[in-house]
Amino acid sequence: MVKEQIWPQRGTGGGCMAPWDLDDIIQKALKSQQGRLEFGWHWQNLDWTQMYEGHYHKDFAGFGSERYWVYEFDESLPQHHYVRATYRRNLLQPEANSRDPEFLPCGPTADGRLVTLPQGQLIMKTLPDVLRSPPIEPWKPAEPDEAEGITKRDSWHRKKVMQDIREHTAKSFPALQQEQWAAIDSFHDTYRTSDALPPSLPISITSQGASRAWVMQHGTPIDWKGAWSSLTLRYPRCVCVRVVSTCTLAIHLAFILSGCVFLIVSCCEWLWQASRAATHMPTNGSHGGCYGTDGGAGSGTGRG
Repeated sequence: MVKEQIWPQRGTGGGCMAPWDLDDIIQKALKSQQGRLEFGWHWQNLDWTQMYEGHYHKDFAGFGSERYWVYEFDESLPQHHYVRATYRRNLLQPEANSRDPEFLPCGPTADGRLVTLPQGQLIMKTLPDVLRSPPIEPWKPAEPDEAEGITKRDSWHRKKVMQDIREHTAKSFPALQQEQWAAIDSFHDTYRTSDALPPSLPISITSQGASRAWVMQHGTPIDWKGAWSSLTLRYPRCVCVRVVSTCTLAIHLAFILSGCVFLIVSCCEWLWQASRAATHMPTNGSHGGCYGTDGGAGSGTGRG
């Protein structure tokens, strides 16, 4: 439905001339939908590689093709941070004559049968600090730079790309749509690298000769604590504190304390949502995107 609006196929759909038009197009397309609607995005612009650097266990290596993972809480596995992780090699059911169990890793029993290891796969040796916001991952360089060792293949050729858009593709667009592309060009003038961005949105851009300011309101960089505050209120949950004598106690207490902070900050919103749920009133969802569209934090399940 949305794809036909944003990227017309076979001459159908209105198309999208410029970034800020995306919000209006999505709003129009969603009017025909019933029930609660929500757009969420993965925080793929955050530098997760840096955040998790040094935290993975050495045994968690070479797992590039396994697509089916199950994560289960198990209070008997403090060394696994109370998470039992098992996986399949592929999405299909094992062959009937296979010696391997359905889920791996596996090991032999006394009679030689292969069974899923009860502790599962060890993934994390330590956990990252959830109170520290990860940085935005580095952007691809805008232009080649021989002195810096940046080749043509390493860069995205910003000058040529923006020139092609503004002087060719968008040249026949209405004035407001041309302003939007001028704002994107100005954005890359102001923020040449990802670490130059402000801590969180909104970002207001006024290009030369523009009739108005163009505001990036939702997306990344996101308010890290605010996002986790929203996640704590996404579903009913409780806080359970158990004193465990392990070396990871401080990390688990940090998770508990951070959750308490988020709950306290958002208690008013929680009470409002609870009152609406009690009367079976629908709540509004959020929708996500970039360059001026609304967004919400994503959530996951135990299977992926």
